[in-house]
Amino acid sequence: MKKEKLKMSNRKFRKIMIPIIMIIIVLAIIITILMNMYAHALDTYLGIGARHVVKAEGSEEWNSKYYDNPYENDENPNLSSVENAAEVSRKVGNEGFVLLKNDNSGADGKAVLPLEEKSEVTPFGYRYLYPAYSEIWLP
Repeated sequence: MKKEKLKMSNRKFRKIMIPIIMIIIVLAIIITILMNMYAHALDTYLGIGARHVVKAEGSEEWNSKYYDNPYENDENPNLSSVENAAEVSRKVGNEGFVLLKNDNSGADGKAVLPLEEKSEVTPFGYRYLYPAYSEIWLP
């Protein structure tokens, strides 16, 4: 006597498989988001890797530079993007320092420094505090 295989109904199969597939999809999305958020840390600990180009014989004359890197650091091409960003930040910071001369140029003819206690100072000026009164003219 031959045993008949028990068949699962489509409805029961869907009740089982749809939640499993949804859980897998949600986990994949969450893992992708987390990996993108921590990409720098993952690159630091796991290594970024490098592109290795192996040219075939006889192809030395071909123009095979398909992927140019327009953001390469011309001064020091061995720097990574993080090191390059730190270098640019240092340059901007060094160029942006301004020395303040403490002469008698205050509103009342007194020296500006040292500041009085609880005095309000903004490095951006009056228009920063009251932007509604700024004089921006659009063409």
